[in-house]
Amino acid sequence: MPERSDSMDYKVWAVDNVVYGPVDFGTLEAWVQDERVAEDTWIYQISKDIWFKASDFSQFKVYFDEEDDEDVDTRLQSKAHAVSMGTLKRIKLFGLLDDNQLKQLGHFLEYRKHPPYSLVVKNATPSDRMFFVIEGEARVRINVEGRECILATLVTGDFFGEHCLFDQAPRSADVLTNVESELYSMSVASFQRMTTERPALAASLLLAIGKTMVVRIRANNKKLESMMQVWRSFRK
Repeated sequence: MPERSDSMDYKVWAVDNVVYGPVDFGTLEAWVQDERVAEDTWIYQISKDIWFKASDFSQFKVYFDEEDDEDVDTRLQSKAHAVSMGTLKRIKLFGLLDDNQLKQLGHFLEYRKHPPYSLVVKNATPSDRMFFVIEGEARVRINVEGRECILATLVTGDFFGEHCLFDQAPRSADVLTNVESELYSMSVASFQRMTTERPALAASLLLAIGKTMVVRIRANNKKLESMMQVWRSFRK
């Protein structure tokens, strides 16, 4: 049976009868997600000297399981939605990207419309993608002793979940829509593909995320300082 390897350990026998590779597991998984590798595509693992079908790889079964109606609707909706420059420019994070980079970025994003009060991400679940709010409003919340505690409100132009590009630790909060909302998302696999196909774009995106995270840290430090001052005043 195949086993995961993070080295350049795989070759793919494509439908055009050409063998592609070697590639690492991340690239292989990105090809599966992009439907370049189908359920019955033959894959060769160099280190084990075996051929197997993509469906035999336990990590890929989630991509080949029969989709429910919601998944099908989401995929069709995503394919039908054309990423526009004007929409991308609503996202504050993309302010450092030029028009050419924005055009390239559109190929790595997925679109979905969420109804009001729907759960976008759930606390403690795996972090596998980041999100961009292009229309609507959502709230970030945690439950404290059974009561909802709102940490932030996200509006058009905001983004969240960016830490997944650096660390796929579980989510630390729920994100729910307050109204009907439209979001773009970028999976970890899509970002890994970007680093290979468009390294300059990936570097620019990481730089923009880094600058935004610094601003957030400074703002949080100021909030903490203000809270400490209030606490000291009560102690006097």
